[in-house]
Amino acid sequence: MTSATSPIILKWDPKSLEIRTLTVERLLEPLVTQVTTLVNTSNKGPSGKKKGRSKKAHVLAASVEQATQNFLDKGEQIAKESQDLKEELVAAVEDVRKQGKKNNIVEEALEAVKNATNEQDLANRFKEFGKEMVKLNYVAARRQQELKDPHCRDEMAAARGALKKNATMLYTASQAFLRHPDVAATRANRDYVFKQVQEAIAGISNAAQATSPTDEAKGHTGIGELAAALNEFDNKIILDPMTFSEARFRPSLEERLESIISGAALMADSSCTRDDRRERIVAECNAVRQALQDLLSEYMNNSVNTRKLVVPCTNIALSLSSKL
Repeated sequence: MTSATSPIILKWDPKSLEIRTLTVERLLEPLVTQVTTLVNTSNKGPSGKKKGRSKKAHVLAASVEQATQNFLDKGEQIAKESQDLKEELVAAVEDVRKQGKKNNIVEEALEAVKNATNEQDLANRFKEFGKEMVKLNYVAARRQQELKDPHCRDEMAAARGALKKNATMLYTASQAFLRHPDVAATRANRDYVFKQVQEAIAGISNAAQATSPTDEAKGHTGIGELAAALNEFDNKIILDPMTFSEARFRPSLEERLESIISGAALMADSSCTRDDRRERIVAECNAVRQALQDLLSEYMNNSVNTRKLVVPCTNIALSLSSKL
């Protein structure tokens, strides 16, 4: 008598199952070995022996039964007896949970820094932000070691580096804005650094969940924004020398350029950037910075040859864009 077996309904698709961490891989390896043994035992196919000499049915059944029992024993051993692996898995899950919470806490602390009303308030809020950032970096570092995908590990390392670098600049930029709230350049610079910190936190979150490679073009977003900033800067540096005011234009242009150079520096520091390209980026940044100072000096002198310096400065800026 045969009985119909109802199909097993899973809440996830086994075909799309992907192991993303080394801990889970280590935990599943013994089970995978037993499943392979079970499948190989039950699907050996026709025997090469002559008819009449093949194993009896009860012998084959016993072999399959033994493989099945081994599988169950191994699963039970992992589930009940292997306390070390159990604790390791629990710790890995807890790391992910902690990181999600830390991301939210750091984002809230970052928003508090942005809403600071005076320098003392800024100092207090930034101190709290720093504490939470250190905690986030700790759990992110642990997660980075667990990720199987090298690309995700690189993304995590880059995001952690970007967070550390921009967080350092955030305090200075915020302080400058509080001291000169009426200067558009200080607000723009503060907002730019704030956005970079936000993107770094998001990058840590994406890498932790191994979701960062979903859009290949996403990796080029920073480069596209930098190129757009260079084009905007290119338009800003062409001024009428007769109406040039150092107090009006110098701070704005210098702030814009330093923001661009900060973005270029992040790309130069990336683990994906070759050493020769890193050196070229640094050299071009210094060249653009010097060219701007030369140009501003000429504007101040109301030289009729100012246009001759505008073109080289523009060319250097565009060459920087093409090298990133």
